Amino acid sequence: MAIVGVGCRATGTQFDHEWFGIGALEAAGMSPRLRANLEVAVEALDDSGLGFLARGSNAAVVFGAGGATNSAHQLSRALDLRGPSLTVDSERDSPLVAVDMGVRLLADPGVPFVIAGGVDLALLPDISDLHTPETHSPDALCTVVVLQRTADAERTGTRRYAEIVPTGLGFPDTGGKPARIALHDALASHRSPGLGSPPAHSDDPPVLIPLTGRDPAALRELALQWSAAVFSYRTLHEFSAATSRLTPEATRATVLAHTPGEAAAQLRVLARRISAAATTSGIPRPIPAPSGREAAQRVPAHAPGAVECLPTHDAVQSVSSIFRPYGASTMFSARRPGSGAGGVLLLFSGGGGHPRMGRALAARYPVFGRAVTEAADAVVTAGGPRVWTPRHGFTNHGESGSGWESVSFAHPALFVFQVAMAELLGSWGVRTSGVAGYGAGEVAAAVVSGALSMADGARVAIARARVLARAEAPTAAAVLEATPAEVARLVEPMRADVGVAAIDGPRSITVSGDPRYIDALVRRAHRRAIFAQRIADPGGEERATGRAVPHMPVLRALAPQLTAELAGIASRAAELTFYSTTHHGTRFDGSARHTPGPSEAVGSSPAGERMDAGYWGANLAGPVDLAAALEGAVRDGVSTVVEVGAQAVLMPAVREFPMFRDATHPVGSREDEPAALLRALANLYTGGHELDWTAIGPFTTAPPQRLWRRTPSSLGSWEPDGQSASEETMPPPFPVVSIRPEGTYVVAGGLGTQGAVAVRWLLDQGARDVVVLTRSPRALPPPLEGMEDRIVVVRCDARDRVDLATALQDIRECGVPIRGIVHAACAPPLVSAANLLDLTAADPTDFTVLLTDPLLGSNLHLARAAVQELAAAHADRRVVCVEWQSGPAA
Repeated sequence: MAIVGVGCRATGTQFDHEWFGIGALEAAGMSPRLRANLEVAVEALDDSGLGFLARGSNAAVVFGAGGATNSAHQLSRALDLRGPSLTVDSERDSPLVAVDMGVRLLADPGVPFVIAGGVDLALLPDISDLHTPETHSPDALCTVVVLQRTADAERTGTRRYAEIVPTGLGFPDTGGKPARIALHDALASHRSPGLGSPPAHSDDPPVLIPLTGRDPAALRELALQWSAAVFSYRTLHEFSAATSRLTPEATRATVLAHTPGEAAAQLRVLARRISAAATTSGIPRPIPAPSGREAAQRVPAHAPGAVECLPTHDAVQSVSSIFRPYGASTMFSARRPGSGAGGVLLLFSGGGGHPRMGRALAARYPVFGRAVTEAADAVVTAGGPRVWTPRHGFTNHGESGSGWESVSFAHPALFVFQVAMAELLGSWGVRTSGVAGYGAGEVAAAVVSGALSMADGARVAIARARVLARAEAPTAAAVLEATPAEVARLVEPMRADVGVAAIDGPRSITVSGDPRYIDALVRRAHRRAIFAQRIADPGGEERATGRAVPHMPVLRALAPQLTAELAGIASRAAELTFYSTTHHGTRFDGSARHTPGPSEAVGSSPAGERMDAGYWGANLAGPVDLAAALEGAVRDGVSTVVEVGAQAVLMPAVREFPMFRDATHPVGSREDEPAALLRALANLYTGGHELDWTAIGPFTTAPPQRLWRRTPSSLGSWEPDGQSASEETMPPPFPVVSIRPEGTYVVAGGLGTQGAVAVRWLLDQGARDVVVLTRSPRALPPPLEGMEDRIVVVRCDARDRVDLATALQDIRECGVPIRGIVHAACAPPLVSAANLLDLTAADPTDFTVLLTDPLLGSNLHLARAAVQELAAAHADRRVVCVEWQSGPAA
């Protein structure tokens, strides 16, 4: 069993009761221990990277008793956990017994992870990022751990702090030591989790960063916090992997960016747009995107620069933003989902393939690379061409040309791409309610649904393409705005030369056939006041890839050849619901029952209930009844359509349906297919659908510290991490110093109460560049709001000499000398303070200020003496010791 998440801090009086759905009166009756236990448990869940899996799961909660209230049940209710919810009472041993019971619960494979702990629990050694001073009273220390099976942690790429060995759980002895958990090689596990981060490359595709909060105000605060914290991570991928696994809440947003600077710019723009929306009536209204000089001033040149807030339903007070780029293919959106997200339909287009498709996806996602290779091998085994190789992609490298001039190559290639794309979407956790296909796309849809095996699907794709290649005849097509019955009356006199090719909507019909008769049909439609327009023939590669409309009467004559060639095809019961565009809305889901659609007047009725050779003959002969398939999906609760193809082909037709106007998302693009995929996933997430964020990469570091919403307070009582000051905070008497505006000033622990005052003191004295070193980057505290342009927050543990040396070297490489140092970090201060003094000995510093830690209580005089001794050891430098009367530090 592994510890994958840790939360540890002192109890406090303030509590974010709204987050847990607890009323103010009930919260007032809870003890500080119970309040802290709930918040620390959520922080531990954030630290574990399992928050996105929590809601609706069978995860268990086991807490040591800390009062009459069942805090385990309250946490399970807040997180919608369905597993055991237990509170154990074994006096002082309660939290340790809770962890022991959590380990035992993981023997049940139905329990994915356990949240366990309580008050008076110690970790030996302490592996938490907060390192609560040992001098604190044990009664005020709350520790919660998240336990997961080691095999599951490896599978999900979750960082592991340590393993709990069989003898790791220890009970208090007669000496009065608190309950403890002995961790095997804990520090080594903490520093080297054994999970690598994806390397940073300038040509990396965009990175998807999801945000989630209880309401737009919380989302705004989170965006501001992350805009500063993103620079504290080694790569943008690492930041995305850390922040994507938080517990999803009601209001959501996503950001797509190539660099940390672009991500920070978009996060700040998102925060401004939410603020602008909030100043109206509480419901977002259209906000014009900045243009010209205003946009250039707000957003860096490399970042996209226009944001538009779209109105949402009146009943939902939320934010809905679509990021529209100037040049780069990036976007972000934010929307509060309604009561239910509805189902997702995968719609496989019948054309639109191109030689560049799949290459970037195969390079980035191993699951796509494996799936595309498997499908390509199936095509070769079935007697088709080698449509894919890792080196050449989807090109026929063995012969002259790319191969895309031939239908016999283009259609099997599209089949391979679509099957692999569906596998990739599955790896992202996209939960599909059903599938449908358009023309040739029905073959891939049938394989994905389980109605056809991969081998039979490849056989159908190859045979269909070969027969289609024989359809050599002059062809023209036209689109009419009429009902299927009206078009049927127009086509009837010339049915031997004209046929209905597709029914894309209730009043959108495509016909094709002999050019002379198509022109005659268009004239007849105009005489009847029906809009009709001839479609230009794209020719060449576009015709081979399925973008051109085929000659339907010729295909009807060739259909028996396909039926004969596919004799013996074995159809299976579909695992996913398959909405047939061939049989006018037939629904295959194991029972394969027929669901008539309103457009069934055009074409024949279903010839059978199995996807046998006759079905694929009818598929070739047409028409494609997209309208019936979509109408059937709507009846079954589908609310979102994802177009699976190499580029957006069907999106305009699907968006003609009102229910899909804002819920149709293509996953392919000729320009930037990774961005198109991530944009589709972003829209699914903000639309209320859950995703599997392990697809981003391994979870190697914790996200920024959670922002709890508590009663606003002044500088004296502001509490960034839940600790509360028992006395009024008295600012320390800082020394008189000379600040050089061109210099850099470093503050260790600058986001706590002491550090915030120290940073404000430096800024008031004239400092223009202050670097704050902190173990837990977060939004700037109230005393520093509005000063973001003069403060840089850097993730750094000053106790770690290597980490500190790296951070200081990065500061020096910026070309600005370090002129002053302030140490305001947590106890024990000597390690980090000594590191700061040693590693800045060669810098031209004018002063170093060491703040004493008031949390040492009765040991304050010992700490004062130790700090003064440390200052005396550096007599050649100006080291000033400053005493703080009360208040916690970062």
